Amino acid sequence: MNKQDYLKDKIHKVIPIGNLFQLRDPSDGAGLELEGFRLYQSYQVQGNRLDTICQKLYQKVLSEVSGGNLGDAKLYLNKYVQEFQNRNSLSPLKDERLYIVITRRTPKNTQTTVFIRFHGYGSHLYLGVDTYFLGGIRWKSFLKKCFTTVISFIIFVVLLGLGGVQDLNQFLWFIIISYITFTWWDLIRRIFQAQGNIVFALRQVFMNNEVNFGTFDIDDSMMFLKPTLHTAIWAIRDILNEEELPIQTLDEFMQNININQTFTGSVGSVAAKVHGNVTNINT
Repeated sequence: MNKQDYLKDKIHKVIPIGNLFQLRDPSDGAGLELEGFRLYQSYQVQGNRLDTICQKLYQKVLSEVSGGNLGDAKLYLNKYVQEFQNRNSLSPLKDERLYIVITRRTPKNTQTTVFIRFHGYGSHLYLGVDTYFLGGIRWKSFLKKCFTTVISFIIFVVLLGLGGVQDLNQFLWFIIISYITFTWWDLIRRIFQAQGNIVFALRQVFMNNEVNFGTFDIDDSMMFLKPTLHTAIWAIRDILNEEELPIQTLDEFMQNININQTFTGSVGSVAAKVHGNVTNINT
């Protein structure tokens, strides 16, 4: 049985990625990646057990996390599909991957998201866990961009008035429209992705890169993140232990979750480094 089929009835949504108005990656727009709460691990598996182990892992994590008290958090099993051209094939190929997505959006519109996935590669089982925090809007940057756009538009309009030549005016209108589209393209793309949710799109594009978290934001994230990750990792640990695979790394990761006092990371799908300033707070 193909590993993408055994949980078919549990898949919440099939999400295409990679095209113009689509996500570039499952983590695209998820916000700040929390470095202390991510795990990438590979295990050697003997025999033809990879698909069976992946199936058991997905089922166990979904069962354990949904059986716990998620509060106002949401649990999904999503399939992300990317089509790409291969030089050895005339028809496009598909890369399909299952992700367990656990997310909590607070009344203040901050959001914490956990991505969990399992893949087979050769004779190895791959486990990936990532966590992201999406904060508030950096209004200063948004207003600065609005101001720059308005000033540029006024300059173009003045040039139109001075032009007087129809062909030149048509060219200037083309420049104006192209400039505005290029300047706001990321926001336009996010609005399409968010199905018209402009506020959420603004948060994705203008998230505060100089994050200075307050205790409310830290607590909102950590009160969801720590018990949820603990439940998910413990479920993974049970299956690995059952399959006689090493669990030491998971034990160390869970210990790190319990004692981790940092809230730092980098923005998903963006090269810039971001740090949340947390001092003398036991999270």
